Amino acid sequence: MIGNEDVMQMLTVNWLRQCTDLPFWHTANERQTSAQHGLKLKKMGVLSGVSDLIFPRGNSTFKGLVLELKVKPNKPTKSQIQFQEMMIEEGYACFICYSYDEAIQVIKAFYSSTDTKFKE
Repeated sequence: MIGNEDVMQMLTVNWLRQCTDLPFWHTANERQTSAQHGLKLKKMGVLSGVSDLIFPRGNSTFKGLVLELKVKPNKPTKSQIQFQEMMIEEGYACFICYSYDEAIQVIKAFYSSTDTKFKE
């Protein structure tokens, strides 16, 4: 069992890099910074609540995929829910995954009807 969200994310990213051809990114919103630098970042467009993994490749139904990774009993914050709601309005599928296995299952299911290549 994976003990925290950072480890779960690193394992998921490792699997993505080794086993798929999917483009994706992580926005590092969890970093610590001074109030002054935080204000500068907000002016530059940093957005609170951005999900852990963003996949710009779509499938036959959605423009892309957005994943928020959590380890129970953690729950998404209000800003994380708002971000996913915004992305849903833009045509993206959004999921909150509570384990590494769930994240991999969601990714595989979402891209099962595309030309995405999966290695095991």
